[in-house]
Amino acid sequence: MAPLGSSSAEPAANERHVLTRLLTLYEQEHQLYNQVLELSRRQGEIVRHRAPFDQVRAVLQEKKNCLLTIDRLEDSEHECRRLWQEGRRHWSAEARARMRSLLQEIGNTIETILQYEEQNDQLLLDQMRS
Repeated sequence: MAPLGSSSAEPAANERHVLTRLLTLYEQEHQLYNQVLELSRRQGEIVRHRAPFDQVRAVLQEKKNCLLTIDRLEDSEHECRRLWQEGRRHWSAEARARMRSLLQEIGNTIETILQYEEQNDQLLLDQMRS
């Protein structure tokens, strides 16, 4: 990457570039996590209705595909995440707030997914015991 110049406009341009790239990345990830959430809900319904395990397996595969896509997205933006970490102290409060808000939304979605996954695991265990 080229060294940062000394003009006063360049730090703002760098901030916008990094922020845009990361917000795009995290918005895509959030959409994928929402898909995983819906799949987790669907998995619970399938298990509650004692559907064939092939249906559960198909949902698990879809969730796996979403998570693999998230991994690929994460791998694609190492440099922007590094630049964000290094420069965020000096960047605008608005940029930091936008990033914090989106990451909080993603975190909340992940927490909800984990709750559904725990419920789904318990449903499967209960069914295996009965």
